[in-house]
Amino acid sequence: MSISNHNIQKTDVLKGMSFCLIFVCAILATANYFKNQNIYVITSELFLCLFSIYCYCQLRKNKQITVIQYALPYSYFFVVILATNIFGVYSNVMDWTFTFPVLAYVLFGLRQGTTITAGLLLIQSISYFQQYTQQVNWLYGTYLNFVLPYAVVWTISFAYEYSQNKTKLALIRLAMRDPLTDAQNRLALKEKFKHQGKPPVESFISVIDVDHFKKVNDAYGHEAGDIVLQELVSVMKHIFNDEDVYRLGGEEFCIIINGHYDEAYLKLNQLLLTVENYTFSANNLALNITISIGFSEMKLNSSLSESLKLADQHLYSAKAQGRNCIVTK
Repeated sequence: MSISNHNIQKTDVLKGMSFCLIFVCAILATANYFKNQNIYVITSELFLCLFSIYCYCQLRKNKQITVIQYALPYSYFFVVILATNIFGVYSNVMDWTFTFPVLAYVLFGLRQGTTITAGLLLIQSISYFQQYTQQVNWLYGTYLNFVLPYAVVWTISFAYEYSQNKTKLALIRLAMRDPLTDAQNRLALKEKFKHQGKPPVESFISVIDVDHFKKVNDAYGHEAGDIVLQELVSVMKHIFNDEDVYRLGGEEFCIIINGHYDEAYLKLNQLLLTVENYTFSANNLALNITISIGFSEMKLNSSLSESLKLADQHLYSAKAQGRNCIVTK
């Protein structure tokens, strides 16, 4: 699941919440006007109603999503806490507190959701302390009937969000990883460039191709070829970080290197020599291969396709020069 898809889901939740609050707050403000006539609660409910209308309109235009993500739920939390302190913890207003864990985890995720849920429980518990100090059995009566159901909702919300996180991470891994070699794939490379911004210090991109790989498949079979690719990625990850190794397709790979030119060249040369002297084991066969490498600097204003194209041109030059070499210019 990409970051954009996650934001779309969050926007949909906020839309539903704001739409619902428009009617809920309007009904409660009207009811409180005729029944309790508390100006503070009525004003806060009308404010939340109007603010929910504003949020709904903005969300439909995909505007101010980040601001609304925090402003809308916190406004809701404030109104519930205010009404609880005015009408008392013994009133039915306290029941709205049970919605806090669900909203916190859905809108803020596992870590922030846990902190917010705990903080809101503490605030409401203080209300109990303030209003029940004169009663001996408050702990074993009213408070337990509040805190235990709250803990149940909290636990369920946490377990659900934790499960969602695990599923999301598993799906992201499936989407971003090559199933054969476990290297990151082209989609992962695009995502990295999309969210990276400016390259840190000096950054270089290299395109690597296995020399005469078709002959390996023809002579020893595709299964042997697959094993060679898997072992090759293992060699790459031994020299480079896992998150910097990508499979572009077939026998072509890409490695991103952050650092100075000399350092990057030395590491690529180390890879070249390691592969040349490495014996690949596939189906009880000992195989030797070589690789060709095209290598170029990632310019500050260059796109991914432009950087790959330049590195590809250098790769073609490496092949034209007899393969098993690195070309940088």
